Amino acid sequence: MTDRVTAASPERAAREDFPALDALRGIAAMAVLAYHLAMPAPFRFANGYLAVDLFFLLSGFVIAHAYGARLTTGDMGFVTFLKVRFIRLWPLYAIATVASSAVSLAAAVVHDGAASSATGLVLIRFAEGLFFLPDLFSNGAQLYPFVTVAWSLFYEIVANLLYAARPAWWRPARLWPLIVASFAGAFAYALITGSWPAGWLASEALGAIVRTLASFFTGVLMHRFRGEIVRRLPRVHPWILLLVLIAALGAPIEHPVYSLAFCALVSPLLVAFGIGAQRSRHDDIHRWLGLMSYPIYILQNPAGMVGASITHFTAIAPRIINPILMGALIVASPLIVRWVDVPIRQWLSRKLLARPRREATALNEEAAP
Repeated sequence: MTDRVTAASPERAAREDFPALDALRGIAAMAVLAYHLAMPAPFRFANGYLAVDLFFLLSGFVIAHAYGARLTTGDMGFVTFLKVRFIRLWPLYAIATVASSAVSLAAAVVHDGAASSATGLVLIRFAEGLFFLPDLFSNGAQLYPFVTVAWSLFYEIVANLLYAARPAWWRPARLWPLIVASFAGAFAYALITGSWPAGWLASEALGAIVRTLASFFTGVLMHRFRGEIVRRLPRVHPWILLLVLIAALGAPIEHPVYSLAFCALVSPLLVAFGIGAQRSRHDDIHRWLGLMSYPIYILQNPAGMVGASITHFTAIAPRIINPILMGALIVASPLIVRWVDVPIRQWLSRKLLARPRREATALNEEAAP
């Protein structure tokens, strides 16, 4: 590949969309949900946690696609980029924080009383979480106790800011060494600890950083060469890619070598074929899957806490409760997006952005998580 393929112009970026990538993101979000809810076979997705690496890769690709040209030319400033990311990510995250905090507060009051130290700690963590601050009282435990999966948003934002600060600096000659070194670091971390780097604990920061940078900047690099990728690869049906993703995340193989193979080979290939995948009469469904990916991902913590509470008070087994919760969250997600997330984002756009209508287009192009 050559260095001639550059970021799309703002006008061209506004015309391009990638429904196959939307579908991959939606299925990946469901796989993470099934993994965290410990769904029974054959829906357990033993490698569901690797979907997060696919999210990072998609984020790099789509952030470069939606904002790269404007950031490079100065049409979008760094502060505006920060505002746009905040508007995109914060509303549903705040809803998840409020919901999880409410469940935790109710449990603390029931078990320890309204004036207990446990109740006070819930309120402190709620205040921290609402401002997207890692838990300062965790002592090396969870970064975001009420929205555990938000650790990936934290490190994704770090990668976003590194890219947005100097987008023109990230040329292939600089990206390749960073990507190779980051994957090597993640693999070394996995060999030492016995598992692929996580990130939800404060003590896992080093592994989380190299894991995030490896996939995110792979996505940035792939966006730079997307035209050449489309020309060289055959156009496949999106459902073939979805079946490969389901098989890869569901494979009962848990080993650092498999994790590296998925993140450094399978995931980039899925995205590469997805960029130029065949258009399908199901593209509206694929876009819908992409739209639902973020609420399904970020709201799984309060859903899981509700399930745990039901099990605690009724003795109904998780294997019965969790599939119901998963279905309920998938059904509720489009309603939450339409009636809660979108109105809040529109209001924040009017308040925070100088050109809210123009930036709203970019908000709809983003990958999240």
